[in-house]
Amino acid sequence: MDLGDLEQAKECHDRALAIRLEKFGPEHVNVASTYNNLALVHWHLGDLEQAKEYHDRARAIRLEKLGPEHVDVASTYNNLGIVHRDLGDLEQAKECHDRALAIRLEKLGPEHVDVASTYNNLGIVHRDLGDLEQAKEYYDRARVIYREKVGPEHVHVTRNLVEVQRMIDNPQSFPAVGRKRRHSAAELGKIPGKIQRVKESN
Repeated sequence: MDLGDLEQAKECHDRALAIRLEKFGPEHVNVASTYNNLALVHWHLGDLEQAKEYHDRARAIRLEKLGPEHVDVASTYNNLGIVHRDLGDLEQAKECHDRALAIRLEKLGPEHVDVASTYNNLGIVHRDLGDLEQAKEYYDRARVIYREKVGPEHVHVTRNLVEVQRMIDNPQSFPAVGRKRRHSAAELGKIPGKIQRVKESN
């Protein structure tokens, strides 16, 4: 999606937000969905702080209206985890993905593809934290589910295998355990393995 498309998407979601706020009020789940969509657009634009703000608003509404164990809350935690990771706050990213995982395991079961995507995102965070052993464990869990649910030739499986092999072959290219990695907006598209992350639009 190019910049023009993103700006058009932002304009459309801004209009939708204005209408939904007027018709439904600020606490409606449809408003939360619009905040989530706006957050996704701002994430693609590289405006991470605004993306985080919109995801936080969506989370607050969904927690209040749907409850803390709802799968839409898990999706919001997933997306917040990705934004926190891009902002360099890896511990907060890990906490968000851990929460998403707990909900998805409970509501969807251990073999669901959304559980696999959460394992994959946790693998990325642990990789960036320098905990390559834990990262590999999460990648392996994700790959087992992906192979079963989408097939061994799927792009998720291929990328997963490439990332694991990269960690095995070049462990020195990753930070030591506990060291944060910060990325500017200009760097985001160049991070190896970044495309593996799964951000959700529900």
